[in-house]
Amino acid sequence: MRGYIVVEAEDEITVRTFITKERNIRGILPKPLSEAEVDKLLEVKSYVQEIHNGDTVEFTSGPFKGYKARVLRVDDVKSDMTVELMDVVVPIPITTKMNTARIIQKAQK
Repeated sequence: MRGYIVVEAEDEITVRTFITKERNIRGILPKPLSEAEVDKLLEVKSYVQEIHNGDTVEFTSGPFKGYKARVLRVDDVKSDMTVELMDVVVPIPITTKMNTARIIQKAQK
């Protein structure tokens, strides 16, 4: 829903009055959203990955986006992991959040 503002108002006239006073608002949706549609848009989707020591991950966001790393340590309480980047000259342990990476290869058991 990037670029949209959800407004709760008594009627359409109140919303139109509001948007005429604000800059950079280009218009309103042709019909009001139902409460079920708003709940669906605001629902937080949680995708939990099971990352373990020795897994190979690839960063999907942040300053290391696109880099591959080997997981050294996982802290489930803080949702942090300590990794070692693979394609660097000097491997330095980096602690980062687990949601910034995705698993590309599980560790060999």
